[in-house]
This record gives sequence, structure tokens and C-alpha cells, in this order.
Amino acid sequence: MIRPLNVIGRPVFAKMGRTRMIKLNQQALAQQQALADRAINAKKRLLIATFILVILLSLIFFLNQFAS
Repeated sequence: MIRPLNVIGRPVFAKMGRTRMIKLNQQALAQQQALADRAINAKKRLLIATFILVILLSLIFFLNQFAS
């Protein structure tokens, strides 16, 4: 991770308080967790969609057998 430098050239985080660092870390963790949750939700949706699609297609073929 590249540390941003202030005017003098010292790392900004050194001047920042420890509590602020912890707060930033917690925010970053929360964002990562949210992204992970979103990815899992997207996978679930995709799985459900494919499942429904397969059921519909099999139903169509099944009904076609009776029609012919």
C-alpha cells in the first residue's frame, strides 16, 4: 500500500490518530464484507435463474411429447 505524503514528506497516517486508523480499517472491512455479500447474492440469483430455466425447458419438452 502506498502511503500518501503530506507537504513535509512524512506519511499522513503517522500524524493521524490511532483511532482514525482503526476506524478506516473497520470501514474497509465493512466494504469488503458488503462486496462479498453482493457477489454471493448474485451467484444465488444466477443459480435460481438457471434452475427455473431448466425446469421450464424440460416442461416444454415434456408437453411436446404429448402433443405429437
